[in-house]
Amino acid sequence: MSFASLLKDYFRKGSNILDIGAGSSRLIYELVEEKGAFGTAVDPYINPVSDGKVQKAALKAEELDKLAKKYDMAYTIEAFHHFSAPKIFFSKAKKVLNPGAYLIIIDWIKGAYTGIPERYYDPREVVMLAEAAGFRVNESFAPDADHFCVVLRNEAA
Repeated sequence: MSFASLLKDYFRKGSNILDIGAGSSRLIYELVEEKGAFGTAVDPYINPVSDGKVQKAALKAEELDKLAKKYDMAYTIEAFHHFSAPKIFFSKAKKVLNPGAYLIIIDWIKGAYTGIPERYYDPREVVMLAEAAGFRVNESFAPDADHFCVVLRNEAA
């Protein structure tokens, strides 16, 4: 299963979607093109030049509240282990997601030394942190042998 095909079930045409830890932004462009969505990509190292298809912001995951929009779906793929303060991330994500919006976290089950500060989380830890911030777990599963996926729903405040 590709990550793109997994994400496509959680938003509709015209949705505002957010890629957190976007890296090259390749995936959000694919989703925007295929589903007619509006995209925003955030990453601390991204070139923040928007191009009419995707807005880009050089932000850490813990700085999402600096975004001016609300989103219908957000995701982070293979980046959660780089977040320095997951509790802060979840509280900021809650603020930028519309009620009922999905937050999807896909990350490595086991890590590898890359030279960049990182901490790999057990999916149960991710669920506990998310629930403490007011998210509801929609589902949690392993899409393949190397990753976990936690699908969360932003409950109304």
